[in-house]
Amino acid sequence: MRARQTQCMGNLKQISGATHVYIEDNSGFIPYAFLDVNNISWDDLLGIGRYDGRDLTWADASAIPLPFHRRTTNLYMCPEHIKNDSSRRSYSIVSSHVAGSVAAPGNPENTHGIAFRGWSMKLSRVPEASRTLMYAERPADTNYISDGSCNNINSVADQCGPGAELVIARSHMGRHIYVFVDGHLETHFPMATINPQGGTMENPKGIWTWTRGD
Repeated sequence: MRARQTQCMGNLKQISGATHVYIEDNSGFIPYAFLDVNNISWDDLLGIGRYDGRDLTWADASAIPLPFHRRTTNLYMCPEHIKNDSSRRSYSIVSSHVAGSVAAPGNPENTHGIAFRGWSMKLSRVPEASRTLMYAERPADTNYISDGSCNNINSVADQCGPGAELVIARSHMGRHIYVFVDGHLETHFPMATINPQGGTMENPKGIWTWTRGD
């Protein structure tokens, strides 16, 4: 189990490193979460730019499913994720906006996550990069953390709630691995990531948002 946890941390360190090279090459912007008009998501952007070792074309990335020879299942799959289906992923970007608003980067009134549909924040605009999440473990078809109605970052509920695939929740001795915007990794029990000052499973606040002091 510890060996698999080490491998999972290695995956996320590589993804974090690739993301920061992408940021340097793209005027300081974090990869956007997804773009539903062509199915391109943050991990596709890392593949298109060859940051994760792939050489994706835009046509490859927009195809459903991604051509088998273009997939890197080992990098984007935690070894504890026993359903080793290459169309799935074990890691998600933290992405969300509040219902009834148009998501916009850098506006605390209508967005919590660092990226969303076709936009992302500049690294320099995240006030506490070492205390703000960028990626978290969550095995699913969708590789961004947000609830279906875009109300809140449905993060801890997504990871541990009823009906969720609890593969990761049962692994790593109950802990998950989290990647912060500044690039460092931490392991925590999911419930311990909720801000005790007003956070909930559905809207955990704290490290799940970039907003200072929430």
